[in-house]
Amino acid sequence: RRFSDSVTTVFDADQAGVLASLRSGEILLREDASSYMVTLPKGEDPDSYVRRHGKVGFLKLLEEAKSTIESLAVSIKQNSSADIETTARETRKIIPLLAACKDRIKLSSYIGWVSQQLGLDEKFLYHAVLEYERTQGRTVVEMPGISHRASQDCSVRREEEEFLVLLIKYPYLLENIDERACLDKLDSHQVRDIIRELLKSAPDASSASMLSLVSDEKLLAKVSPKVMNDVEFPEKTAGSHLDDCIRTIRLRWVKEQLQKLQADIRSAEYAGRKTESDQMKMQKIQLMKEKESLQVLNQ
Repeated sequence: RRFSDSVTTVFDADQAGVLASLRSGEILLREDASSYMVTLPKGEDPDSYVRRHGKVGFLKLLEEAKSTIESLAVSIKQNSSADIETTARETRKIIPLLAACKDRIKLSSYIGWVSQQLGLDEKFLYHAVLEYERTQGRTVVEMPGISHRASQDCSVRREEEEFLVLLIKYPYLLENIDERACLDKLDSHQVRDIIRELLKSAPDASSASMLSLVSDEKLLAKVSPKVMNDVEFPEKTAGSHLDDCIRTIRLRWVKEQLQKLQADIRSAEYAGRKTESDQMKMQKIQLMKEKESLQVLNQ
């Protein structure tokens, strides 16, 4: 910072060079410096490029440098035809760079620009940044109209929240959802309505487009960072994790029905309605069997 407020990084064109540019960009942005990035042609490094094109060619390349965040977003957009998971993984690389912006105007501008380029909701990006900074033990610049406390106020049950995250992160899992057997057992009307909308989505819909269906800011604040997190909810265990969520949701519903049924049986017996009481006792037996089965599977 003593010598310049703007720095342009030039690394090798391989994957290691790109990652080095991103790491350097994050450091520079945290120091409130402007970070630019030069993308060399494939197979080139700074030395080979200067030898091939000379000083004039290299200086011209520097003049064409774009901001590090812009360069990464453009690259993601150009390669958006790749599979959804690859695109999502590349998009996650932007989050540390956005989080490094400590100037409110700069952060707001970058988030607005990236959201337009990649078709992502601004609030989704901001909450992903917020969650990233929390995992690093840092605070993030507050943006007008978006609450820092949003993620602390959502009352959706953990298993229902994870259920929603898995379906957004891996849309193909929607094929396994039986509305009567599962959705009707959800405690959250909000989650139930969102999943019903997800079921209407195109089979190849992206996670980003599905997240746009989550209109509640508090729920979005909890769900979006988990969808963006590579480590949490890995694909290889997504199917079994979804089954665990479904069993937990159904087990809770069965227990609630048993409590209600027991109260109804006592009322029927007290009123002398023996036929009705006997029918409910049969229902209770079936629910008890299902409860035992679910408890065994959940062990």
